Amino acid sequence: MPGPTTRQTLALAALPLAATLGSATTLAAHAPTRQRTFSGPVEYMQHGPIQAHITVKKDRIIGVTISNTPVDARSIFLQDQAIPVLKQETLRAQSARIALVSGATETSDGYIASLQAAIRKARAARAFK
Repeated sequence: MPGPTTRQTLALAALPLAATLGSATTLAAHAPTRQRTFSGPVEYMQHGPIQAHITVKKDRIIGVTISNTPVDARSIFLQDQAIPVLKQETLRAQSARIALVSGATETSDGYIASLQAAIRKARAARAFK
């Protein structure tokens, strides 16, 4: 009895591979989702410069970091109080539509301006909707 033809051999060889890997949709579903970071501009405020950085994964802001350089003890106090609240509100709202922190209006304004620009960059890169 003669051996299988080339066509039969290829079909048989592909069968276990297709069964193991599944469809392209299944492969895409298991592909690792990448997170990306976007930075807003440095905003120069009376209490020192401030810059927002967001990390986006799966259409969501999953992290916020802030670069800041307070200029004096009062600035350190204000920013230490305001920044955690601003970060928390950003993660909750998933946008820059957040309230200002009372007593830290200028820091809040600078943060929100930088945050808005970071979000615009993320949208332009299609990191989220």
